[in-house]
Amino acid sequence: MKKTIAANLLLFIKGALIGACMIVPGLSAGTVIILCGLYGALLGHLNGMFKSKKQFLDALVFGLPLALGAVVGIFALSRGLEWLIECYALPVFALFAGLVLGSVPLVIRLTYKVKQENPEPSKFKWWHVIPAIIACGLVICFAIFQAPESGVRELNVATGFMLVLAGAMTVAAMIIPGISGAFLLVLIGYYQTVLNAASTFNIVVLALFALGGPIGLFIAAKVIGFFLRRFKVITHMAIVGFLVGSVAGIFIYPGTYASATGVWGIIAACFLFVAGFALILILSRFQKKKEGLL
Repeated sequence: MKKTIAANLLLFIKGALIGACMIVPGLSAGTVIILCGLYGALLGHLNGMFKSKKQFLDALVFGLPLALGAVVGIFALSRGLEWLIECYALPVFALFAGLVLGSVPLVIRLTYKVKQENPEPSKFKWWHVIPAIIACGLVICFAIFQAPESGVRELNVATGFMLVLAGAMTVAAMIIPGISGAFLLVLIGYYQTVLNAASTFNIVVLALFALGGPIGLFIAAKVIGFFLRRFKVITHMAIVGFLVGSVAGIFIYPGTYASATGVWGIIAACFLFVAGFALILILSRFQKKKEGLL
């Protein structure tokens, strides 16, 4: 009994960390799930939960404390993050960029690592960079032609649909290591809307946003599971491209330069960029090796 309570509490804490990361532009919740040693288990439960009653119940037991923790993490961080971005945008987004770039070595290492079931590691070939270049280019183009922050001034069918779509995209990004759901919200112009809704408890906006979550989660789990089984190296290198493109996108994003652009702000931004990069490198060393991560 004590072991079960301790295990659920640990899942709740990890869920809170994942939820907090979900609202940080540039920080991939999928990468944090890997660092928490939960990626293989999460993907397995999502892909198998409708195959039998037992698997469905197992998935609920696993997912409930994780989901509750994520909700707590989102609400706990949203108000403080909104204030930080308003007052110190450049240093905050520089930290996000460092966190993203620090994930690149982790994904590359997982791409070419030796596994017990496959003692022959994947070998690098020159064409492996092609999916990375394509993915990077797509993100940069998306960032250049991003939608302006439109906000939800009036709830109607169109804005309601966009909120559901935004929720699906954000939660789907949890399953794709290296993809920041919050940064996707930045690119489609709904980040401040959702962040403000979380910090002010706007139930209608949050409910529409949450409605898209399960849709994105299950679709992404199926798609990423298929591609990881059939095209592991190509999928991983595309993720590397998304990561690098996201860093470029952060510095293309006009909101990055909304505040703290003086000398001390630039110095703080440089320091936090390096600190974020180093932090992810350090955390990746604590990654559990027996989880069947990617």
